[in-house]
Amino acid sequence: MILSRVATARQLRRTPHLARHKALARDYLFARSLVLALSLLQAVATGSVVGQPLHPHDTPAPKQPLALDHGLAIDAAENVYVSADQSHRALKIAPDGTISTLIDAEGDGAGHRLKKPTGIAIDQAGNVYVAGGASHNVFKVSPDGSLTEIIDASGDRQGNPLLGPADLAVDVAGNVYVVAHASHNAFKIATDGSIAEIINHTGDGAGRPLLAPQSIAVDAERTVYIAAAESHNVFRITSDGNITEILGASGDDVGRVLQGAAGIAVDGEGHVYVAGYRSHNVFKITDPGGANTVTVIIDQDGDGDQHPLAGPLGITVDADGNVYVAGETSHNAFRITPTGVISQIIDASGDGDDHPLAGAVRIAVGTTGTVYLAGKGSNDIFRIPAVRVLPAPSWIGILTLVALTGFAGLAQLQKHRRAARQGLRASVVL
Repeated sequence: MILSRVATARQLRRTPHLARHKALARDYLFARSLVLALSLLQAVATGSVVGQPLHPHDTPAPKQPLALDHGLAIDAAENVYVSADQSHRALKIAPDGTISTLIDAEGDGAGHRLKKPTGIAIDQAGNVYVAGGASHNVFKVSPDGSLTEIIDASGDRQGNPLLGPADLAVDVAGNVYVVAHASHNAFKIATDGSIAEIINHTGDGAGRPLLAPQSIAVDAERTVYIAAAESHNVFRITSDGNITEILGASGDDVGRVLQGAAGIAVDGEGHVYVAGYRSHNVFKITDPGGANTVTVIIDQDGDGDQHPLAGPLGITVDADGNVYVAGETSHNAFRITPTGVISQIIDASGDGDDHPLAGAVRIAVGTTGTVYLAGKGSNDIFRIPAVRVLPAPSWIGILTLVALTGFAGLAQLQKHRRAARQGLRASVVL
């Protein structure tokens, strides 16, 4: 149920006489509507959509160890793709719950094996790309199921190896980018199969190194962004090869530092978002090719309502500019709206029905706004329906509510607002 927005106390003080009466009337209607809607709101906030675990059709029981450490991706049809490093395979989970194995430890079946898969990505043609963290390679899985190794440990075959690939990205033209944690570099694999190293351990070549790169993202202009965990920085690489450090360990330069740069994401307007795993925060970089303005959009306080953020790793952004971040050591996830509203959307209780969340490591969002979250410690994936957050009532709205229903009504309001901030209840996908 959508409730009309109410005026804040500051707005009321600045509102002309007639508008002031309208604001008071809206507050009164808000309170009356709330009284009538509490029972309906409970179903929306706490969710009558709690699902059961989806059962596989051609794989072993889903609760075998998956170690969902890195790879999680969603396509336009809401198919979920995940890499499982302990079982050395990548899976596809269809919306109806059908689970199929895309690739396993045998790799392409021609001697190129897959070991401890990490990053996973999808292109617009439906090809899936899987990085082998311990086999030091990347595979392409075509829609018809054919498998091809597109890069191996030799890297570009010009003396620049690929060691410990950690993450993947694909641009609009179908070029694949892979970042390598152990060899401190990144490669571009063009659609014609050619391979080029786009950055190495020297970083920008001006004293700002690239050490242990963790994540990679690419925007619509084919500009690449890389987050490096040990050098605590982020690089921007344009399509013509220009390399710039756009965020360093000093963070926003006003005391909020970046430590352990982990997940990275870029939105449709070119804003870049970076999770600081050890600094327990997320930075937004506005206009990275120009003014390069850096701000913190969430820190260890989380939503400021006793839901902290610790060890942020996975990060993603939806078409509306909402940012989602997974806290590995706080076992939760948050949504940050473009206006800065922070909401916890899932916590360690998971779906609240015998499926807890532990070690939230990767997060992705589908075209419908549905969020998917991988729990490394709990070896599962949660589906969280599009988040609904109630507007905050003004102090006049609160007083009106108390007058109509007593303090019991106010208690109910707070209860349902807390539930709404956590969105509809999550259900287990795997």
